[in-house]
Amino acid sequence: MRDDELRARLCKAVDQQLSGLEGDPWLARRIIQSEKGDSPVMKKKLSVSLILVIVTMLLTLSAAVALVNSHIAGQLYGPQATPPQAVLEQIHTPQVTAEKPLGTLSMDEWLYDGHSLHTAFTVTNPSDEPLLYTLDGIWLNGQHITYDHINTEGSGDSGFLLGGTVDGTAMPASTTIYNMGTELYQFDASGKYQGRLPLPEGQGKVKVSVAVWRPIKPVELVDYDQYEGYDVTVTKDHLTADARGLSSLWLFRPEDCYLSCNASQLPSAVYADTYKQLGWMELVDTLQVEVDVDLNKNAFARAIPKQTEFEQNGCRIVLEQFDMSLSGGAIEGWVYGDDTAVRTLLDGGLHAVDKASQRVLSYGSWWDDQDAESKGGMHFHISLGPMTGELPDEISLVHITAWDNRWDETDPLYDPSLEKPENVYGMCQVDFSCEIAVPLEKVQ
Repeated sequence: MRDDELRARLCKAVDQQLSGLEGDPWLARRIIQSEKGDSPVMKKKLSVSLILVIVTMLLTLSAAVALVNSHIAGQLYGPQATPPQAVLEQIHTPQVTAEKPLGTLSMDEWLYDGHSLHTAFTVTNPSDEPLLYTLDGIWLNGQHITYDHINTEGSGDSGFLLGGTVDGTAMPASTTIYNMGTELYQFDASGKYQGRLPLPEGQGKVKVSVAVWRPIKPVELVDYDQYEGYDVTVTKDHLTADARGLSSLWLFRPEDCYLSCNASQLPSAVYADTYKQLGWMELVDTLQVEVDVDLNKNAFARAIPKQTEFEQNGCRIVLEQFDMSLSGGAIEGWVYGDDTAVRTLLDGGLHAVDKASQRVLSYGSWWDDQDAESKGGMHFHISLGPMTGELPDEISLVHITAWDNRWDETDPLYDPSLEKPENVYGMCQVDFSCEIAVPLEKVQ
């Protein structure tokens, strides 16, 4: 390859990787001056070598900037908090992209924290016409990864309308979708759903698929907040979307058009004929990317319980699963004992708190009695949120009796004139009357 061809390709690669970064005129002047001082014989060799060095330096800088502006970190900790360095160091930026005339799909980041596989990928419409993009699925080694239809926007019964204009409003050209997968969907040979499996450890491949749709009729721009409590039996013969491009497909879809999907069929293939008959849109393409991942639990600092069985108020509590890291996790277990005592302990759900730092660590809790008779106890689940600082040396499983945003000094609604009750952590009032203290040890 000639030097000018190599130089052109390198420049193009740098432009693509570093769009948005500011240049350094002082550094540029130094490079030019050093070039002018080289002897004519060595000039060609040094110019190519110098370009390679600069590309390496700038790509390293690009990766650092990407981590500072990490979408995964932003989803976990919010725009104001500073993510722990230990978490940032484990966020991978593969930058794998699939480009087609009607769409670009880029796998931006992935993170495995020992419990969940976090992914962030960007969909872009390079054309001038408005197109709808829906998430067809995320797979690990060919098996479907779980995703939340509420938090993983663009999945299931929603999509993103990107590019062009709708009712005189310019639609966004791209969107980034975040997903936290904690398990794999399990199907039998016929594709029938059979339950869930934990994520396997070791090397693997993650594939993401996004369907591209072209609206058949003009799209209507709506404010979905106005349709809260709306009669869903009323339908529309065209697509709708809000100003940020989100399209709630379920809202105006006829009830008899809800179809079942299985492991052998993509949602886009199942709904393609239906959406076309409704006059909404037609399937025009599919975007797919695949990246290598390493699901290594030991790469991430975690906390595990020093003991897994406890006694409280006549009940025996057994921790069956315990995953805690700076990016979150989960606690699952069983409560055995007298039925009334067990239900009293679980009433309202158990939550995890750190007494030392006075912070609530869980963001959700549920329990069920589905297998109570056969198991002789009740199952509970506690979802742990991401945390900054250090992992705790001990947590307490407690009840939360009340909550109010105005108690939380970090909340915009904080009201310093409002008198707080006892044992308020953030926005939550904690009840320690049934406290289960769980001592922890840290491993990596």
